[in-house]
Amino acid sequence: MMRYKIFYLSNFKKLYTMRNGIVHAISRVISNVLVKDTSETSIKTRDSLLGILQERLRDTNAYTRSKVIQCWGHLCQEKAVPLNLLPEIVDIIIGRLHDKSAFVRKAAVQFLITILEYNPYGHSLEKSLYQQKLEDAKSSLNKATDSQEKQKCTTLIAYSTEALKFIEQIESAIPVAVRLLNSKTSSDVLECIH
Repeated sequence: MMRYKIFYLSNFKKLYTMRNGIVHAISRVISNVLVKDTSETSIKTRDSLLGILQERLRDTNAYTRSKVIQCWGHLCQEKAVPLNLLPEIVDIIIGRLHDKSAFVRKAAVQFLITILEYNPYGHSLEKSLYQQKLEDAKSSLNKATDSQEKQKCTTLIAYSTEALKFIEQIESAIPVAVRLLNSKTSSDVLECIH
């Protein structure tokens, strides 16, 4: 019932300020309450609320799109975004670098700065490092004899693959950020310099 009420309020067409308040509240509930609780009910609730935030990335109002991107940045700082959802969110927000609104482009650039600083793959995002880890894990998997060792190698393969995907996403955003440096809008240029 609560999800239905939040969904109804978040789709209220004329009051973008209401939607902004709702996405802000949702992000704080996720980061302050639901991340700490690992029960099945909390995980389902978290995923449902993350779905609402993901929908709001496509809101018709630029202020709401900007606000929800800021909320995703907060969730990344708090390590509250599941790793399986992160690539999709990063892709959507990279797409927002092309948004018609300067507010949204500015929020997208700030998000990219935040995700680089708080990414789950560490401070070094060298592609060759993760390619080597991936190759080593694959060869170790072929040599592994017990199930525990195989599970460890499988986990490392998945982690390295996701890290490489993340690095490629960030690399794809760099040319867009460079184009924003040539923008006629001063806030685009200032955010890219930051």
